[in-house]
Amino acid sequence: MRLLFTLLYWESVIVGFSNRFCSCKYVEGTLKTNQNWAFLARFCFLSEEGQFEYVIDYNENQGEINLLLYYDTDDQWPAVYKSAKTCEEREAVLNVQQNQLVNMTGIDLNYQLLMTNGPPGDYWREHFSADEFYVLPILMGFSIAYSFLMLGITVCSLELKQRQLLHTTYKIFVLSCVLQLLGILLMSIVYLKMAVSGRESPKTKRVGKNRIDQQFPPTNQRLSGNMLLGASETCYLLLLLLLAKGFTITRGRLPLKGTVKLTIFMCVYVTTYLTIFVYEAVVFDPGEVLYLYESPAGYSLITLRLCGWAMFIYSTVFTLKRYPEKPFAFQSNFYYPFNIFGTIWFVAGPAFILSANTYIDKWVRESVVYAVLLFIAFGGHLMFLILTMPSVANKNFPYHVRTTQIGIMEVTGTAGTSSIEQFGHHAYEPSSLGGREHTVIIPLTRRTEEIFEGGQCVIAKPQFPRFALQGCTIRRGFHGRKSPNCPTTWTMGKLLGML
Repeated sequence: MRLLFTLLYWESVIVGFSNRFCSCKYVEGTLKTNQNWAFLARFCFLSEEGQFEYVIDYNENQGEINLLLYYDTDDQWPAVYKSAKTCEEREAVLNVQQNQLVNMTGIDLNYQLLMTNGPPGDYWREHFSADEFYVLPILMGFSIAYSFLMLGITVCSLELKQRQLLHTTYKIFVLSCVLQLLGILLMSIVYLKMAVSGRESPKTKRVGKNRIDQQFPPTNQRLSGNMLLGASETCYLLLLLLLAKGFTITRGRLPLKGTVKLTIFMCVYVTTYLTIFVYEAVVFDPGEVLYLYESPAGYSLITLRLCGWAMFIYSTVFTLKRYPEKPFAFQSNFYYPFNIFGTIWFVAGPAFILSANTYIDKWVRESVVYAVLLFIAFGGHLMFLILTMPSVANKNFPYHVRTTQIGIMEVTGTAGTSSIEQFGHHAYEPSSLGGREHTVIIPLTRRTEEIFEGGQCVIAKPQFPRFALQGCTIRRGFHGRKSPNCPTTWTMGKLLGML
């Protein structure tokens, strides 16, 4: 039996694409197969600087094999891989003058492959495929960016918690950012190991019908990093859909029908995402599939992402339509920019992935994909942080009902003018209709109330600080004017001191 041991080889300066299965540049293991032809590795070499070293141990009594090095041109690798051609026909496309064919013997063999693109000590290039040169700097850059983002999120979370405005949706946002940062850090560790030694941790992988025991293929760390990034994306998707339906903004509980629809959609989305990783581990053929989203599961995920965008738009429009009255104008201040950046987040990912598979050259695809997808995720997280910044100057701030208020609604059904199904207008901020000045009656003793029976002692303040008071009577008055029947003139400083 003749076994063709194959490795892709590119002549162009930078051509080709390295996928998740074979991103290691030092591959060592054992090949045992009953097939006549087996694929082992893929690597993108620089035309003049790339080097390939191999050590193969075999039993010479087991027959003859050939080591074949294919160019990534239409008349070579695509023409022979997964075709019905015989071994001789697969050899016929090679040029012996270019050292594409190496005669050997054996079928049960041990091998060592070392593929480099730079001199020893070149930290950024030596062990990386040409299309991976910029992946590590990209990951390190986004690690720093997300570290600063998490610092801002921590400050905002503490402020919201102090105001009792740390709602469930904001906690989902925090979880999404944490998972994203952990995933990026884990992927950075994987590429740092590759930069130092070109190796990853041991693991057995399966390629088609061949069992290949490799000591240094992609590891569980890479898989865990990708799963964390996927979990972050899923959490953020859930966050956008919940807010689009008005959860924690206009209502404290979703209708049963909407809850069932959202639950079914998220279950299908999560199942599809997990299917991608299973498909990658069991079915993916690295000699044929170059990119995760080129698989049927990947295209299914893109389709679900677009379906989620349709749900997002419909839910946002429905929420705004249900509360058209003027007192809820603050919702427009939040939902209009929220709808814009949410749409960009939903559409940008699938649009770029489809474009990358078609228009971006293979030799730069992986670096560009990493950069753009991480930038889309970072942009979505940053925009949400800006929209929900707990600042007086932020007119887009969406949360105006406290978490304790929602807890009361769940028990009693109502809290003031709000109900669990529909929140009232700015429960913790005085209204400013018509630009009129308003006064705040201080909660006084019963004796003081008796004195005030003939008049009211009031303190006027045109714009009282948001969230400062709860349940106080709002009346019209004049700033600093003392009522004729009021024995004492109260200042704003004394008022705040009493509170």
